[in-house]
Amino acid sequence: MELLRGRGVASSVHFRPLHQLTWMAANAKIGPAGTTNADRAAPRALSLPLHPNLTPADVDRVCDELLASLHR
Repeated sequence: MELLRGRGVASSVHFRPLHQLTWMAANAKIGPAGTTNADRAAPRALSLPLHPNLTPADVDRVCDELLASLHR
């Protein structure tokens, strides 16, 4: 996220496993093992720019900057 921010691309972590949401935590029937895969993935799921005015060139730029950041 820091590398992307330095390259002018906003990103954040927005995913929360459903069982962690208030209503789901109170009402969902989850076994004793919980949802370990979702819990492990949540802090690593990166949200990239997504909005109706995003042009194909914007998408290409985000992808290029993400790829460059991953190769650093």
